[in-house]
Amino acid sequence: GINAEYGKQWYQRRVRGTMTGSQPGGGKMSVKEDRSISLAGYETCGTIIVTYNFNSGTHNGTRYSASNFPRTAYFPDNAKGNKVVNLLKIAFKRKLVFRWVVP
Repeated sequence: GINAEYGKQWYQRRVRGTMTGSQPGGGKMSVKEDRSISLAGYETCGTIIVTYNFNSGTHNGTRYSASNFPRTAYFPDNAKGNKVVNLLKIAFKRKLVFRWVVP
C-alpha cells in the first residue's frame, strides 16, 4: 500500500515559487524545425531539433570544462513535442537543464 507518512513528507517538500538551478550562464539553447526529417513512429510530422551549447569558463569562481557540447535532441513536431520543447525552454531559462559538478 501507499505509505501515508511518505506522502506527507513529499507534500511538505514541494517547491513553492520559482525553482532555479546552478547551471552556469552563457549557455545557448537553439530550436529549429525541419519538415524534411521525420522520427521513427512519427512519419507524418517534421522534427524539432534542440541544440544546447556551452563553452568552458568559470562559475562561482571555479573553472569548468564544458565537454561533449554541443548536444542535440530531437522531438516530433506535433502538439506533445512542442509542449515538451516549451517546457525545456522554461527549464533552460531557469538553469535547471544542466548541472556542473566540480570533481
